[in-house]
Order: sequence, then structure tokens, then C-alpha cells
Amino acid sequence: MLASMRFKNYIWPHNPKRFEIGFERKISCMKLPFSGHVVQDLGSCARVFSGEGEFFGEDAYAQFRRLAEVFNEGGAGLLSHPLWPSVSAVFQKLSLLEEPGENYVRYSFRFVEYSDGGTAQSLSAAETGTQGGVYTVVEGDSIGKVARKIGISSDRLMRLNPEIKNPNLISAGQVLRTE
Repeated sequence: MLASMRFKNYIWPHNPKRFEIGFERKISCMKLPFSGHVVQDLGSCARVFSGEGEFFGEDAYAQFRRLAEVFNEGGAGLLSHPLWPSVSAVFQKLSLLEEPGENYVRYSFRFVEYSDGGTAQSLSAAETGTQGGVYTVVEGDSIGKVARKIGISSDRLMRLNPEIKNPNLISAGQVLRTE
């Protein structure tokens, strides 16, 4: 028998029926005047873990409410699946898929990998790569990844660095203001 799926302190009474892991790569395509286009690989995005499940039995709706309470806590936590390595993730979406029956609830969920392993606000400067209010871009970074690492919004990071016209075009070694 497989171990139960877990997130933070919630343990599924029975594993979801469907579980999907999505991998995505960001690509930027720019048209060049008079000569085609240039494609830039901006690196892979955070993995997405989604699926569907059912709660059944006398406590079906109570189980869904407990899962909804974990969702409402917010923040990153450890997501453990019986067949995949555990990852730090954020519980992004929880949906009730149909009107619950007396002893039956069908739901869907979505988690997004959180690569920093905790809340960004609690990370030290060494852990985020910032020093003295600046961050040096490393290979595979994007504005979104840097913003998550240092715990600010992408919009704020762009406002702090007005010289960046395209948030998808930053390069390794580039220095960004973070304060």
C-alpha cells in the first residue's frame, strides 16, 4: 500500500485519484527587422502539481473543510507524494467540483513548487543572493524568479530597475537593485 499524500500538517485519508506534475519552459521570441526572429530560452518555470480526489464516508465534508483550512493558512509547506520526492510548495488552488453528497465530496487541487524552501521574507541575504540592496543575476534567472527569491513582487522589482524594458530579457552577471 502506498503512503498517504501530505501537505504541511494535513494527511490525505486516501490519495487523490489523479495526480499530474507539469513542467514548463519560458521562451521569448523576438521579431527582428527584415530577418526573421530570435528565440531565447529563459529557463524552466516552477513545477505545478495538480490533480483530483474524492472524500467519502461520514466525514467526507469535514475532510474537505480541513483541507480548505490548510489552503487558507497560505505560505509554503512541504508537499509529499508517495511516488515523488517531497518538494516545498504553495497551495495555489482548491476547488469543489460538484455539490457534495451526504457522504461524498469531489475536489481538485493545484500546488506550485516554491524553490526557496520557505517564506521569502524569512530568508537571509546569503540565501536570497542579495547583498547591500542589490542582486546579481545568475543563469536561468528571470524577474519573477528573482522577485520570489528576495520576497518582493515582480512589479516592485521592475520599478526599482527602470532601465529594464523587457522583464524576460535579463542576463547572468547583471546587477539589480532590490531596495
